Amino acid sequence: MRKMLSLAFVAVMLCVTVFDVVAQTAAKKIELTWWAYPRFTTAGKDPGVYEQELINRYQKENPNVTITLEMLSYNGGPEKVNVAIATGAAPNIIIDDPVRLIADLASRGALVEMDNVIDKTKIQPGFIPDSMFGGKMYMYPVSALSYCIGVNKTAFQNAKALDKLPLNKPDRSWNFDEYVAALDAVKGVKGMYPTALWAGNEQGDIVTRLILQNFGSSLFSPDLKRITLNDAAGYKGMEWIQSLKTKGLVAPGSETATMTDMIDLFEQGRIAVATYCSSDLYPVLLNMQKQGKAPQFDLVFFPYPSAPGVKSQTSLAMTGVSVFKNADADKVAAAQQFAKWLCVTKDIVAMSQGSIPAIKGLPSMGEVNGQPELKFAEAYGAANSVYAGKTIKGWAQVRTYWFPNIQAMLTGIKTPRQALDDFVTSANKVMVTNYP
Repeated sequence: MRKMLSLAFVAVMLCVTVFDVVAQTAAKKIELTWWAYPRFTTAGKDPGVYEQELINRYQKENPNVTITLEMLSYNGGPEKVNVAIATGAAPNIIIDDPVRLIADLASRGALVEMDNVIDKTKIQPGFIPDSMFGGKMYMYPVSALSYCIGVNKTAFQNAKALDKLPLNKPDRSWNFDEYVAALDAVKGVKGMYPTALWAGNEQGDIVTRLILQNFGSSLFSPDLKRITLNDAAGYKGMEWIQSLKTKGLVAPGSETATMTDMIDLFEQGRIAVATYCSSDLYPVLLNMQKQGKAPQFDLVFFPYPSAPGVKSQTSLAMTGVSVFKNADADKVAAAQQFAKWLCVTKDIVAMSQGSIPAIKGLPSMGEVNGQPELKFAEAYGAANSVYAGKTIKGWAQVRTYWFPNIQAMLTGIKTPRQALDDFVTSANKVMVTNYP
């Protein structure tokens, strides 16, 4: 009997000891650093304000965790991250897009795998490929922007050309001839150009490539190891881009203009159609108009035009959270839990630079704000997005060959065919190196 009591006492003491260790572990003070690019759209708030609000909420729920926020700029941020990695001073958490998180940081071995905290069955399928490297998840996706055509509906109303827009079609689909006819209809509007092109840098380069894809060309070979845009459909797409300038349908200076320049022209009512229009522009424009920083006009969204028999294609611009490697396993685990908390927080999609939620069941920005136009853009992006190569190894270098060739075509230095062939040749040298 005494032996049984002794064994029972030992068992109780062991349980107490185990629970005490668990409690101590749970209560261990953890200090984390979060580096964040301005990935949230918060009307009237400076960058970092909403991020700090999120931190405050998390720290209240997890008093043993202290998180220090540092905002990064897109100009100096990537260099700062590279220096931090090289000197062993990387932060614990970073929020960015998969071009840098996956194609760069994950491929260099700087990030930890996230499969242990991600339930892929709860994530929209279209988000998973851009979150992976080598078959493993390295980014917890938050949300995505949908690229589409943005149109100043008011300009078409004033030009008595509203019938040129496919507003009566449920999917608002149109072909390239119909699209050009719409541009022609507003060509004579005073103080406004029909649309704009840009070739000043690689920003927004995805859109001009999407034009070629919507003519029926394919960006990649089936095994994703080679660029294959220089086919008959691709050449036709390049000729079409050049024709917009030849016909006087674009604002001047497209050879050196940037994507930002084009968006500025649209927001200020200087062009009627924006070929690079992400879904988050809708709340941004409404806020600008409310503050008197942009003229009053109605923004409506449309899919990209496509050739007969070709389903309109677009791409998603994603935001996600990753965790850097760290010798302190407790910090890694705590950082992963914070990353997970961020991504499943109900209001984060409504605030993020992306209106489509990665997590199934979370409301989209359009649903939260009750905006039918935004919901149209979200539905188009969710249904028509294709892989754009953002997580391909060496993709950052591949992109650098695109805009100089578009520039050369627009200035007449190269023919559309030459420009496309030169891009593909240069791009595939990079692809061969990374994917022999």
